[in-house]
Amino acid sequence: ADILWAREVALPEIERMIEENDVWRNLVAPYRLAEEAEAILGDDPELAALFHECAREIDVLTDPPGATVYLKEYATPDSAWEILGVTPLEGIRVPIGIFRWKLEKAGCETVEAAASTWNVGGEDDLIAGYHLVRTLDQVGSAPAGMVRVPATETTVGPLPDFYIGRFEVTNREYKAFVDGGAYTNPELWRHPFVREGRELSWSEAMRAFVDGAGRPGPSTWMGGDFPAGRGDHPVSGVSWYEAMAYAEWAGMTLPTSEHWNVARGAYTPVIQWPQLGGFGIFAPFTNFGKQGPVPVGSLPGITAFGAYDMPGNVREWCWNEAPMGRVVRGGSWEDNAYEFSNERHSPPMDRSPRNGFRLAQVPDPQAVPEIAYARREPDFTPDFRSVEPVSDDLFRVYKEQFAYDPTPLN
Repeated sequence: ADILWAREVALPEIERMIEENDVWRNLVAPYRLAEEAEAILGDDPELAALFHECAREIDVLTDPPGATVYLKEYATPDSAWEILGVTPLEGIRVPIGIFRWKLEKAGCETVEAAASTWNVGGEDDLIAGYHLVRTLDQVGSAPAGMVRVPATETTVGPLPDFYIGRFEVTNREYKAFVDGGAYTNPELWRHPFVREGRELSWSEAMRAFVDGAGRPGPSTWMGGDFPAGRGDHPVSGVSWYEAMAYAEWAGMTLPTSEHWNVARGAYTPVIQWPQLGGFGIFAPFTNFGKQGPVPVGSLPGITAFGAYDMPGNVREWCWNEAPMGRVVRGGSWEDNAYEFSNERHSPPMDRSPRNGFRLAQVPDPQAVPEIAYARREPDFTPDFRSVEPVSDDLFRVYKEQFAYDPTPLN
């Protein structure tokens, strides 16, 4: 009876599910049914051919080895973890799909990741296996609260390993900076203040960097403090200069636009091949199109190397100059999901409640190509909302023709 079910029910159903798959290259469901049939039929040629349609063999490697590997479907963050084994895993069969990964080893920081099991090329159907390779830092050796991003060949040249904040900087963290007298310490503010083409003095700039009660701090605060109950929300209402001063105070930096891009996984298959995934995979698990920011890490929208909230929540200031000021990336809670891919430009004095930041640490800045720090030229959408005043008519035109048009602009 089991054999009859496997041959006459399961195999035709697996074939149908593969052919009618409407989630492009996410074939976990037929793979699971094929596993059930395999338990009955064993090494069967017809079943082997179906496995080739819905699975690939990949390697999962860690440095150091000996890490326990867990995975679950990206689309089901509340499901139980499945154990694959202990690294090095070589030639292990996995379903074609997009997964959350967890790598654990005693004495090492746990690594989280979002990665597909496929890439483009290498097979007759142009779908190859995609190997997962990660370095595990010894406990206490990596910067606190940061995740490692491996060396990557990019459009601006090779970027060596670096670290980026697991979360956006929070109100509570920023308050320590404010309470520590940062707004009265000129040594933390290393960049000339420029507003509308005019350089400001130190005192002029500090008079602009105040909260709703006129005290030093973000524009979204009142009386030198963040709103009650919002300590774990991302700090927002800060200019690029304030983000840079905080980074200086913390012994870190802001990521360049390209470092931020690498950290979100731009050179991994999930994003590199948009027809196979892209921002649509992350959108349901991130803070886009909502009413306001949420506590950092409270949503399961993890990106390639373990960072949270890179899509949505608040826009994040980056290092680079740009035609309209400085780069902001990632989109905010009120944006559409494709803002995850866009590179916005805003005046560095902009203190919009949409704007926050996360930190980066680059262990060897001299090894980073100079062009990574260069001014970013127009592959961008202007952010007219950052220029005051903005008329309702201009905002409507902007909204209709720029911000909500997914067609890339030349």
